Amino acid sequence: MNRPKILRPGESYTFAKYFELAYDIGDILADLDCRFDRTLLNLPKTDQVIPELKDVRSITRYYPKERLPLPPPNAIAT
Repeated sequence: MNRPKILRPGESYTFAKYFELAYDIGDILADLDCRFDRTLLNLPKTDQVIPELKDVRSITRYYPKERLPLPPPNAIAT
């Protein structure tokens, strides 16, 4: 299906600018020939103290689930 381009060729986009666009993130990624999948992660477990975990918990509490910051599109593998 041919859809109109969302991103203008030659225009520079900052990370924040992607979120200012009035399009679904899936449509923006499709414009870049990329996609993303939401899935549950099965991460390893440990009894060790992980200092950075405090930062991760703070970030995930601050952002609602639907608005977690996404990596820039060129960092997403297809």
